[in-house]
Amino acid sequence: MSTFEIVEDGIVFRLDSDLYKVDCVIKTAHLFLDRYYIYLGQEDHATVVTLMRKEKGEVDEEAERAVFGEFCNELLNQIVHQKPSKDIE
Repeated sequence: MSTFEIVEDGIVFRLDSDLYKVDCVIKTAHLFLDRYYIYLGQEDHATVVTLMRKEKGEVDEEAERAVFGEFCNELLNQIVHQKPSKDIE
């Protein structure tokens, strides 16, 4: 399960470490370097991802939720590309 929260300058979410391997999280986070400062950490059985906007401004909750969705979609993409196709079926 993932949890998500909007903070002053970005978003923080926790990803289940058993489901989302850290190497896939790192590869996904790398794709967001142009827009965000990225901080990764561990809490219990979760990888904590903090994306802090490089450009300051008003918080747009809808835009931040869209970024979270984009991150999750790209994370799935990384997982699919990492596993042999027979393991995904």
